[in-house]
Amino acid sequence: VTGVQTCALPILGTAIGALIAAYYLSKVYKKSKTMKFKYNKESITVRRLSNKTLLKRLFKYGFPITLSSGMQYLGAVIDLTIVKKRLEVAGIYLVKDRNIKYSILSKYRTLLYVPLTIIAALSSALLPAISRAMVLKNKKEVKEKIDFALKISYIVSIPSAVGLAVLSKEVYRLIKYGAGYEIMTYGAIVVVFMAIVQIQTTILQSINKLYIVIVSLGIGIIAKLVANYYLVAIPSLNINGAVIGSLLCFLIPMIINNIALNSALKVRISLIKVAIKPTVASILMAIVIKVLSFNFAIILKLVGDTYVLSSIFTIISIVIGM
Repeated sequence: VTGVQTCALPILGTAIGALIAAYYLSKVYKKSKTMKFKYNKESITVRRLSNKTLLKRLFKYGFPITLSSGMQYLGAVIDLTIVKKRLEVAGIYLVKDRNIKYSILSKYRTLLYVPLTIIAALSSALLPAISRAMVLKNKKEVKEKIDFALKISYIVSIPSAVGLAVLSKEVYRLIKYGAGYEIMTYGAIVVVFMAIVQIQTTILQSINKLYIVIVSLGIGIIAKLVANYYLVAIPSLNINGAVIGSLLCFLIPMIINNIALNSALKVRISLIKVAIKPTVASILMAIVIKVLSFNFAIILKLVGDTYVLSSIFTIISIVIGM
């Protein structure tokens, strides 16, 4: 199996899984639509829309939502197209060395997306709840749900970022990622901005501010593009410039989105105030993990630094940190 075939197999598996799911849902729909329910016809007002109107509405709402979802992951494409070329300008002339540097960035990016799976689930549950509150014009409930969503995002993302930074070396060894843990040590903070932007995107979509998300993400992508082009080419930074680009790619939209939310809802949503408690708790967690790691390092020197024992100690640190 060649490298291209190996990369294609997971994509093929995802496509087949999606087709099977679509087939199953169509079967369930055909079966359920034949079910009869008793209701009072006089109490129901039916307003039918033409196919053309439905198609226009589908495009009106579906296009910006789909585009914004894709734009959040466009950074990976930018890295692929620009970073390798700019690494050559930075003085890394061998293709093999550039591939190694890029693989370090790819592994870093993959680990960042792990905590975001929880945030994605939260976003799915948040959209209808805020939309309902907006329809009922209950601004108090809207603000409460936004504050709750931000709290949960911080509770997940800040400890994840601190844990990945403090245990970067140990985690890389545990999952056999090899070299390059240093990039995670100072680049894990990006996961916090990614999580907040993902939640903000859902909130803005739920209050019908669809195109603000596209504009903010577009500005972030341009900033990443410029940062990657200039910073990666600096020999002292090279691949680390792409991490700074990723930081800007989500920090800028986060600020723009927050301004847009405050303006649209006529309320003050503080991103810093909500983050204080999770940050303090994460700092305490980091101190505990560091103390454990120091003691575990002494034990490993005495009995032998084996992969199995090191992995056990890493898992213990993760569990205690949680």
